[in-house]
Amino acid sequence: MTANERRDGVSQEPARQPRRQRPRWRPRAGLALVAIAACAAVVTTTMVAGASTDRSARTSAGAGVGVLTYSLGDKAFGIRDFREEGKPPAPIELTGVVHYPLKLTGKLPLVVLQHGLAVTCLDKSALEKSNRLQAEADAATDPAEKERLEEKSSAAYDPIVQWPCAPGVPALDSHRGYDYLGSALAAKGFVVLSVSVNGVNAGPMGEAADMARAAVGNEHLRLWRDLVAGTGPLKSVLRDARTGKAVASPFRGHIDLQRVGLMGHSRGGRGMMWQVADKHAGEVPRGVRIQAAMTLASPEPGAVDPYRPDPVLVADYRTTRIPLLVWNGNCDYGAGGEWDWLVAPSRAPVHRMLVHGANHNFSNTNWSPNSGLLFAEDDADDGGHPKPGHCVGRRVEQVEKQLTETEQRRVLTGYLDAFLSRYLKGDTGQTAVLDGRRHPFRRFATVDVSTLAPGKLPPPPPPLDEESEDGQGEEVPPGKEE
Repeated sequence: MTANERRDGVSQEPARQPRRQRPRWRPRAGLALVAIAACAAVVTTTMVAGASTDRSARTSAGAGVGVLTYSLGDKAFGIRDFREEGKPPAPIELTGVVHYPLKLTGKLPLVVLQHGLAVTCLDKSALEKSNRLQAEADAATDPAEKERLEEKSSAAYDPIVQWPCAPGVPALDSHRGYDYLGSALAAKGFVVLSVSVNGVNAGPMGEAADMARAAVGNEHLRLWRDLVAGTGPLKSVLRDARTGKAVASPFRGHIDLQRVGLMGHSRGGRGMMWQVADKHAGEVPRGVRIQAAMTLASPEPGAVDPYRPDPVLVADYRTTRIPLLVWNGNCDYGAGGEWDWLVAPSRAPVHRMLVHGANHNFSNTNWSPNSGLLFAEDDADDGGHPKPGHCVGRRVEQVEKQLTETEQRRVLTGYLDAFLSRYLKGDTGQTAVLDGRRHPFRRFATVDVSTLAPGKLPPPPPPLDEESEDGQGEEVPPGKEE
């Protein structure tokens, strides 16, 4: 995403330097100055003692759907090898929001969602100061003065990409951007958990971050294994999302951890692929079985040649045993990789989607313009809007009718529901949707769908536009050096 994740495509980042280089991305005028007061009314840092006050918590649940939140704290988790050089392990939160059917009968599948790379803290004053210093640097004629001001601008930006956020500064609750998915899937009989990974986003990048995301995902599954058994720390920290009041766990005996599905958006998909890779199968908690995984606009790791993927390079991400759904948007100027190439030939089906007119950000409500939040924008604008309601395709070079925020989410919800119903519930009636014989959104969306049969290689993917550095994206995330 241009403001949050469009740097996802940069594949292998070198080790970070002691002083961050000036971030190459700056929000366009009009986005940089969104009122923080409005943001604060919408998003607050989730603390152990209470639930997020994100407005989506009050509006997302449909009839018969409950919403709970939990947090064990903003520094509840640490990974020995996930650290800046010379520093202790980066602090990571264990925070999630749960959508579930209020009438829990029998054992239901669990679906875990993970967001991608984004800024962590909605600090308007830090952004204004950084932008002001950068403007001074741009106007400076003395090289030494220009360098000095750029260093100061970069340092002023640091509070936007730190974790935890400074006191009084609201966090960007990226994990709440999928509340619409959680509500819709819960109404279909799934229990849906969306987890926060702001601590990962504030730490090192590259494969280290993918490893950390996978570890966070597995730690939540471990906590849920205990919760379903009626034990563990989550039992005492569940909160009603609407009132913030503590509630007793309704999940004991009602979750089937042998039927777990995952979805990762952007770099969340890279971390998810690390989690489900054959190489890391032993890291999934005992008693948990992951049966399906979806990459949503996720960049592949490294400078991978999709025609000749290096088996050593991709070993940390390759799964040959779990059905996979690969989503790419044609107007996505944030990220998107050829995961079908990286996992093939697989023993399990690989379903491939190219969604015409879909961008990167609209799949997350808190990254989308209608949220009114700092840094939210339409990343398809990077390719230009040749006329209102249209965008320029990256993979198929043509002018597309761009999907609206609502339309894109309808398509995502429908295909994810079909995929999960097929592989977590055994609903073979969804096969026609997943292999492209039936198009449920034909009226307003064009979706190219196909299934890569087990053991087969896909046809060559269409190239991305040649302006990107490596075919995956152009920039690094705010506050991260190249």
